[in-house]
Amino acid sequence: MKQKPLEPSFNMPQAELLLMASTKLGYMRRDAADFAGRGVKPARLDGFDTLIQQFADMPTEEEMVQSAAVLTQAKDALRVQLLSAMQALMGKVGLKHNDRTPAYKAFGTSGLNSAREAELYTGIRQAVRVGRRTLSDYKEQGVTEAELAALADLNEQFLDALHEQQDAENESYSTTQTRLRAANALYEELSYLSEVGKALYVQTDVTKHEQYVIYDKVPAPKQ
Repeated sequence: MKQKPLEPSFNMPQAELLLMASTKLGYMRRDAADFAGRGVKPARLDGFDTLIQQFADMPTEEEMVQSAAVLTQAKDALRVQLLSAMQALMGKVGLKHNDRTPAYKAFGTSGLNSAREAELYTGIRQAVRVGRRTLSDYKEQGVTEAELAALADLNEQFLDALHEQQDAENESYSTTQTRLRAANALYEELSYLSEVGKALYVQTDVTKHEQYVIYDKVPAPKQ
């Protein structure tokens, strides 16, 4: 069963969560003696600091998306080269057989300009295979083994680029979920410690009480 994507337990940008946690940790360090009286020892504040640093060091969603986009761009550039090489080959084949003949259609390149990646890859493999089998038929038109080998090599480069792109997209999703899991853990601890801070000063210090308030609008319940 496909795992359900995580949902944020907070209603603010992650960058704002990070800044808020860092700011309130400063208040907690200042008020450490009072927190200790409520069972929050310095070691727990150190643990909260660790959560903040670990979250801050994680790649952002934007980083991962752009990294995947670079690989998508590289894959798309190879696709253009691949189609150009295929068209050059079929232009030579067309000098002997027009595109309505079985000999031309045997190369399987019809529709590959707009085909999906998998169809393009398998279609080019077919074109190379047929080209090699019928190479002697098109020597006068300029088709060579070197041309077919170059087309086959370009096709494998395209497949490798496709795999790299897919891996990057999968890693982007996984990293985003890991970061969200860390953000939820950070928010949970921030919420608890801030409640301790508010309780400490609710009747004695308005300013300090206000410093521990989390301005986080709770999302409206789903209808």
